Amino acid sequence: MADFAATEIARDDQSPLVEALSADDPAATFAAALGGNDSVSRRWKRHLRHRIIDRALAWSQENHVPVADISAPEAVRTPEPAAVAHPNMSSDSDDDQLREQILSVLHTLPLHELLRLRIPVGYTLRR
Repeated sequence: MADFAATEIARDDQSPLVEALSADDPAATFAAALGGNDSVSRRWKRHLRHRIIDRALAWSQENHVPVADISAPEAVRTPEPAAVAHPNMSSDSDDDQLREQILSVLHTLPLHELLRLRIPVGYTLRR
């Protein structure tokens, strides 16, 4: 945060970012200072992402772990559609039952978990 605040002060008057570092809760105060400016917030996220990647690369070299081993996503098994996996089952009732199960799970999730869900934009545009 200090490195970023120092680069931002050269770019523009970002004294709130510098002041945030001396607060009782610097992370929260820094985040609040970022919240008021979208372009600074985007630069912070880009800066943080680069720092994380740099640290991960350094760690991989220090520990002799090939970069491909840490950057490749885990293989995700894609389940077969219900109609293909179980051709004898009624797809309409299965779909309804599955929807009910998903909705019941969604009702129990806390807000911070709901916000992490990825939902294609097309579903929000259908009316």
